[in-house]
Amino acid sequence: EMVELFGTDAARYLIARSFPNNGDVDVGIARFKERYNADLANNLGNLVSRICKLAEGLEIETSSDNLDPKYVDLINNLKLDEAISLVFNQWIDKSNNRLNEVAPWKLEPTDPVRIEVLKECAVNLQKAATHLKPIMPNISKNILELLDKNIKPLVSGLFPRLK
Repeated sequence: EMVELFGTDAARYLIARSFPNNGDVDVGIARFKERYNADLANNLGNLVSRICKLAEGLEIETSSDNLDPKYVDLINNLKLDEAISLVFNQWIDKSNNRLNEVAPWKLEPTDPVRIEVLKECAVNLQKAATHLKPIMPNISKNILELLDKNIKPLVSGLFPRLK
């Protein structure tokens, strides 16, 4: 039922994110929809959409596949919720905050500040996608392809909002 509603990668994400190593959790389709919309549609999906739209055609360097040692430790200890939190805090939330701070959509396309911020956020997205590969392999692959050398346009949203 979850795969039909959310898709394979999002279902994997929701399960990994919703079950911390200790304590009880409140799970159910309504909670999964809330988290899906908040984390995936509004946060990660919106970030990918903004970067692909604002930075289309921009050349960027491909970030390395090196994984953060703290992330690796969390994954190895099956602390998937904490590992995902690290990825969101370190790269996704940081990029969304930076975009909101600088508002590159208000700057001219050739403005060096706009270009610098968009490149920074694109590299952060590459790092996030690289780290999320074990949890969301297909979505991560799509993001990395969109951000490979030249930023490509996003044809359709990665995570359509659910009602």
